[in-house]
Parts: sequence; C-alpha cells; structure tokens
Amino acid sequence: MPVPSSSVTPLPLPVASGPSLIKGPGPSTAPAWRRESFYFAGPENRLVAAAVGKLLAGDSAATGRREDGPLVLVGPLVLVGPPGCGKSLLVSGLAEGWRARVGEEGVLLVSGVDLRRRLERAIGAERHTPGAVEEIETRLAGLRLLVVEDLEGLAASEATVRLLSATIDRLAERGGVLAATAGKPLGEIAGLDRRLVSRLASGLVVEVAAPAEAARQELLVAALAARGCRIEPLAAADLAAWATADPRRVLAIAGGLHERYGVRAPISRRQAQAFMADAAGDDTTPLAELVSTVAKYYRLPVRQLRSSSRKAPIVLARAVAIYLARRLTPLSYDEIGRYLGGRDHTTVMHNFRRIDRSIATDRALRSAIDDLLRRLGRTDASPADPDRSG
Repeated sequence: MPVPSSSVTPLPLPVASGPSLIKGPGPSTAPAWRRESFYFAGPENRLVAAAVGKLLAGDSAATGRREDGPLVLVGPLVLVGPPGCGKSLLVSGLAEGWRARVGEEGVLLVSGVDLRRRLERAIGAERHTPGAVEEIETRLAGLRLLVVEDLEGLAASEATVRLLSATIDRLAERGGVLAATAGKPLGEIAGLDRRLVSRLASGLVVEVAAPAEAARQELLVAALAARGCRIEPLAAADLAAWATADPRRVLAIAGGLHERYGVRAPISRRQAQAFMADAAGDDTTPLAELVSTVAKYYRLPVRQLRSSSRKAPIVLARAVAIYLARRLTPLSYDEIGRYLGGRDHTTVMHNFRRIDRSIATDRALRSAIDDLLRRLGRTDASPADPDRSG
C-alpha cells in the first residue's frame, strides 16, 4: 500500500547552478529546475527540517532576529548523520540561500579537510608571507555564514581545531552563524578538544536520520516528475519499500526507471516489479552464507538463528538476517522463513519491517548493518520485491 505522504515535509532548498533533480514550484524568469531542490523530511527528520528552515529564513539569535515559535536557534547548527543521509544537500542549500541574501563574500562553504589544508599552507608560508594566517582568521571571522562540512576532516590538525574554536567566538560577537556536518557524534570524533566540542554543542546538534519509507516514496515521485515521468501510487510504494535508506539509491532508481520506461505512460506496478526483479539479477548473496555471516558477527551458532529461541540477542540477530536476506536476495518471506526454522510469512515480514523502521534512528543497529554489508562485499542493499510472498 502507498505510504501516506502527509507526514513528509518538503523543505525547499536553493541551488547554486545547473539542473536540480527536483523541480521547484512558482513563477520565475529562470527555469524552475535551476532554482531550487527539495529535502523530504519524514517524522524521523522533522527537527532537521525545522532547524535548517529557520536558518534559511534568517531566524536565529545570532542574526539578531527572534520570533515567537517552537524553535529559535542559538549558536552553531551541527548536523550529524551517516553518508548519504542528505547533510550535504541541506548545508549547500543553506549556503546558497544566504548568498542570495547577504552576498557571495558573506558566505563560505568549505570541507574540514580543505580548511585544514588552507591553514597548513598559511602556516608554512608565514616565513615568506607574514600575516597569511591572520588573513585566514580575519576572513573567517568576517563571514555572515560559515559552513564546515565533515568536521572529522579537520580534527587531525590541532591548529585547525583551535582556529575553528576562535572563529566560533568571533562569529558570535559579530552576528555570524556557523553550520557544520559530522558523520558521528561530536564526542566520538578523535581530535576535537573539549573547547571546540563545548562551543559546537552550545547551539543545536541534531541527528539526520536516513530517510524512512514515506520520505523515500516522496523523493522517488518527485525525482521522476523532474524527468517528466509519472508513476502509479502502488508502484511508488513498492519501490520505496524496496529501496535502501540512502537517498542516492532512490535517485539512481529514478534514473533507471526513466531510462527503461521513458515518459509516455505512468510506470505501473508490474513494471516496477520487473525492474526490481532485474535489479536483483545475479547480484545476490546466497542465503546460507548470509545467515552464517550474521551469526558470526553476533557470535552465535547458525543453529540458534534457526531455532525457536526467544532470547533477545538471538531475536535481534535473526531479525537482522531476515532484513539482509530480503534486501540482498530475490527470496520471498516464505522462502526465508523456511530456511530460518520454518517461520511463517507474517513473522518474517514483521521482523523485516521492525528492522527497516529502526535503522533510521538506531545508530548501533545502522552501524551493524553497514558492517555486515561490508563483510558481505556490498556497499548498499538492492532488495527484492518486499510484497512478493512467494
């Protein structure tokens, strides 16, 4: 069944140049597809959309503007989440929105690695070019918005960490704003000292979860619409359930559907199912190897995963095996259930959906899934049709 879209918030994000994958509404002298993109935030990312939306509108204590409402940002905004969850889309849209308002010179978007290298070059040039470091410090402090992508990239340099700490203080004094992204919680990033962590944490640190099914469905429909394609609701629901939580995978699916079916008629459920079946193709993981890998990861014998045991560690490992089997093989719920001790369709489907719902918000579970995918030689999951009972 289609996932209700009423819980999904589309956050419009300006784009710098070139085509966006998703059209923006409204009249404009420029083509709409060059003006803005959208970030689709389900309930798992509602706070993310609210925070970025506030900064896009300039509503922050740091900008000298406050208004009544449920959220007023004070201090830095740090977005934390796994690769592919949309952090870069959000901060690049934020930077472009501020450029339109305060001018090009007032905004800088830079990666942590690039910021570190710039400072290291300036330090090395000090003998021949006195004031090179001070020039960087002055440039950063004079910004209206500084966006640092991937804090892990600068953590290896003590000098850069000190620079960013001082910059945060100077930005606050001058009414500037800092936004940053990180792949893990601030306290887990080696090299970030307490001073910098405390400054970053003085604002809003929010986790960007991988998009859940409703957000994936909205993203797929919009990405297809941007290519002139339409899709039947049930087909979109099937593909959203099938797609991984990585939005890059959803966009790749949209591109594949457009290439395969064109724009003449809405993509049907049968066409969507054929697309999924072909995508599974030869790129599958034998079930026995998969279950064995999961059992070893959780330090359990395979026979316990196939047993009737309800002990919590075994139940979790079994559910993860079901999730991966459904994602990585073309097997039905019935076929997976038969291998795992003769479990029925409903029980297997319940376990799959439990993991699928939890992976967006449970950091430990998501890390385990990522580790297992690597052990299985996969970088993402290309699942079979989740509604095929077999």
